Amino acid sequence: MVAATLLTLSLSLPGQLYANEVRVYAHYQAKLRPVQGENPLAGKEFEITVLTVDEDAADVAWGITSETGLAALAWPARMGTRKRGVPVIRVDWGDGDSQVRLPELLLRSVEDPLTRGEREFRIGKETWFAGDPKDSSAGKTWKAIRKGGLGGGASATIDESGWPVKLTTQFTVGRGFAYELTMTRTRLSRLTADEMKQANGQLATWLKLVDDTGFAVDEESTPRLSREQLKSAVVALNQMAETKTIWSKVVAHSQKSLRKQGASSVAVEVMVERIMGKQIWPTQAFDLRDNRVAPSTFKEGIVVLHFWNYQESPLKQPYGQVGFLDFLCRKRKDIQFVGVVSHESAQRPETKQDAMRSARKFRDFMNVSYPIVVANNLLREIGDPRQSGGQLPMFVVLNAEGKVAYVQVGLFDVDPQRGLTQLEAAIDKVINKR
Repeated sequence: MVAATLLTLSLSLPGQLYANEVRVYAHYQAKLRPVQGENPLAGKEFEITVLTVDEDAADVAWGITSETGLAALAWPARMGTRKRGVPVIRVDWGDGDSQVRLPELLLRSVEDPLTRGEREFRIGKETWFAGDPKDSSAGKTWKAIRKGGLGGGASATIDESGWPVKLTTQFTVGRGFAYELTMTRTRLSRLTADEMKQANGQLATWLKLVDDTGFAVDEESTPRLSREQLKSAVVALNQMAETKTIWSKVVAHSQKSLRKQGASSVAVEVMVERIMGKQIWPTQAFDLRDNRVAPSTFKEGIVVLHFWNYQESPLKQPYGQVGFLDFLCRKRKDIQFVGVVSHESAQRPETKQDAMRSARKFRDFMNVSYPIVVANNLLREIGDPRQSGGQLPMFVVLNAEGKVAYVQVGLFDVDPQRGLTQLEAAIDKVINKR
């Protein structure tokens, strides 16, 4: 009966998408507001994507992103599957915050009971009642209301996909503060087979990571992770970030959340480990007049790259330690030193010329003797430490084969009389290994 219903609908509505079909996903924009007159200080907005990952909606994956407002979710709670738990949000009500479960209607297709004419149906512990279908140019829609269940009242408009077009629910937290959550579907689409494979790969990596950290979705705080667990989380999220899928925003928000948890130094450490021994030189570079620099311009041997903004404003000590680096450059004629403009404006075509002009002014102001170049692909290949929560400058020592032999993210401790002794020692160590 169900198969016949689906066949009939497919014939009458070509291209119709159903929530109980694998690879179909829906994206929602959500707004949470206090009911008028109640606790007007707190509100929240977020996005959630739901994806059917098993036949007949046996399991649905979900991911929450773009969360604003106070009491943000801990990063492990941003993604999961219905079999493992219902998605939650955190609500700040002034003197504290509470965890609120989202309605299971988001995670279970109700297309079959509605098209069969059933007006009462169960979703988890909730009972819903639907009115008569209404026809529109987009197909049939049903108005439904929730009876009992968790929280307060709820209503939804459901189309033939089986997922809500719009969902509104009310609940109370804290000392009886009332809130209303409105979720509007902004997209309904289907992944290709390859996209589904990539999305499933990210989901599996995520779920294993959550299991490894011992975090349960119903916990109320961010898990306290050991350094090794932090490192594992950074590596796993970095791996996930390499592939663009419907979960990419979830991964990006989680990386940011993880850095706030104290993983910045670990993330930088992972980045450094990834590039050690990697050949990155010579590379495509441009001088500060935007002329291509021939690779033969740089002599063979040890090269020290100095990634920094190289901008005339704001001029603040210690200027990325450029003065100390130039002192070492004039002292060590056996080494090639190269400054790499790493200001974000140098990476955008519309602002690149202004960035180079500013770098020229800084070079002249500091009387820098070593060449300064723009090599955006080089920074992308190595990895920008700022994306891992680190800070520029970044010093990279390359051996005679152009492979990364030493990396320092951030400023060196400086000997006032001898300058960058730590960097010079690293250079000599690379030379001795030859």
